[in-house]
Amino acid sequence: MYRTIQDVIAHNRAINHHFFDKDTMNHWRSKVYSTIYDGRYFITYEEDDFSKGYTIRQCVHGVIHSVSNFKQYDTFTQAEIAVRLHA
Repeated sequence: MYRTIQDVIAHNRAINHHFFDKDTMNHWRSKVYSTIYDGRYFITYEEDDFSKGYTIRQCVHGVIHSVSNFKQYDTFTQAEIAVRLHA
């Protein structure tokens, strides 16, 4: 269980994964929101030239998984409602 997004980032980096690396984040034009839901879920925002949206993520032992489809939600509020129902 994680208390902060910094805990998630640190664990992900400790196992030599690159989800939060600057190059990865820039490639996906990604933003990570700081709220942790139920100790393991968080929300990201990604965009490209064709679409943008919010994705619900889960951190399990430092590994990041998508819980929703990539860019499934059009607004942060939609993603937050969904993650609260999932958590």
